[in-house]
Amino acid sequence: MGQGIEYTAREPDSTGRIRYTAAEHAVWETLIKRQRALLPERACQPFIDAADQLGFSDTHIPQCVDISERLKPLTGWPVTPVPTLIPADAFFTVLSNKQFPAASFIRDAR
Repeated sequence: MGQGIEYTAREPDSTGRIRYTAAEHAVWETLIKRQRALLPERACQPFIDAADQLGFSDTHIPQCVDISERLKPLTGWPVTPVPTLIPADAFFTVLSNKQFPAASFIRDAR
């Protein structure tokens, strides 16, 4: 990926949950708070309302299984973790299976 940064994809356990480190959760907290602050100026209200419905935590990386519980009733599609960034053909294969792909890594604090 870009500029020599390497990402480590995490594998879900038997319950579909990924065990992220405290450092990874801290990066999430920084990123989500930064993004939430920008939304009112850069996103339409329906997008903001939909993001609120998903209930992302400020302090913990969301788990695909939890987001799927909220998203599937609204869209019919679950979220499925994928390793790092996937090629276009793999991305569209996941979509053709009526699943939203979500990378199972988070950047580091650099």
